[in-house]
Amino acid sequence: MPSETEVSTQVHTLETSGHKTLPSDYRIIKRRQCSEEFERSYLVYDYLDLTEGTRRAEQLNDCRKFAWFIRHKTTGKLKVASNGCRLRWCPICSKARSYHITEAVLKWIEGLKVSRFLTLTYAHSDAPLHHQIESLYKHFRQFRKRPLIKRNIQGGIWFFQVKKSTTDGKWHPHIHILTDSKYLDKSIYSQEWFATTKNSSIIDIRLVRNKKKSADYVARYAARPATLSEMSLTENIEVVTALHGKRLFGKWGSAKDCQIGGHVFAEAADWQKVGSYKHCIEHYFTDKLAKKIIDTWHNDGEFPENVYFFELDDNKSRELN
Repeated sequence: MPSETEVSTQVHTLETSGHKTLPSDYRIIKRRQCSEEFERSYLVYDYLDLTEGTRRAEQLNDCRKFAWFIRHKTTGKLKVASNGCRLRWCPICSKARSYHITEAVLKWIEGLKVSRFLTLTYAHSDAPLHHQIESLYKHFRQFRKRPLIKRNIQGGIWFFQVKKSTTDGKWHPHIHILTDSKYLDKSIYSQEWFATTKNSSIIDIRLVRNKKKSADYVARYAARPATLSEMSLTENIEVVTALHGKRLFGKWGSAKDCQIGGHVFAEAADWQKVGSYKHCIEHYFTDKLAKKIIDTWHNDGEFPENVYFFELDDNKSRELN
């Protein structure tokens, strides 16, 4: 995969007044926001492709390859839309997913009188990561079925996180739960968790005081359960392999209607394409319409209705009205 520097030399760039240089390849903009994570994800997929006969590295590399300026039919506002690879470990797609999860989780929290943040984990061990994950998921299901827990937690949203301990270098998988719950002393939760696992009483529980911050936290790890750039490539491969096919988040009880699953652009019918992102950047100084689109976008202005549409195949434009 060419580096960002190598790609940058192959594309046109645009310097506009008061704005940073814009590359005509929209992928560069998105990768700059997560360059280390993107590079690590690519290396992992590239390795797994060789052993599994898949083409996920190529799919990742094409993420945001195509981009368009789109106009809201009512407000006239412009934004950029682009294609996504939808791979679990793509940091670009993960960030997009996290926005939608934040909105859904925040809406649920705001409807609760009280919410608490509960974390369940194991004592560190030398067991393989996939074994620890299987056991943690099994014990979490059992924990929720315990009579005392069922009486005190009406529902919740859970998500998985894994990292390496900075003290002993061992795996540290844990489950965070945003709960709709009554007050229950930490020591009681700890006893219930130990009774479930038979070997761990490690829990943490805190009252949710900042709902937006808590929703952001849930969304970040629900969309991406580990930071690959903080680990070695060997550890990355173990994490990605161990979590393959595993659910990363879920909900139950009073949270069952919280829409934290796959996102569909429900308002797609409210938007219309007005031009190819690449064409507008490359023809900013030679095409008045391309300049108008970019300037309107930069200034958060309103773009006229049904003026022009850039064909995406040959970059030509035609008048609609």
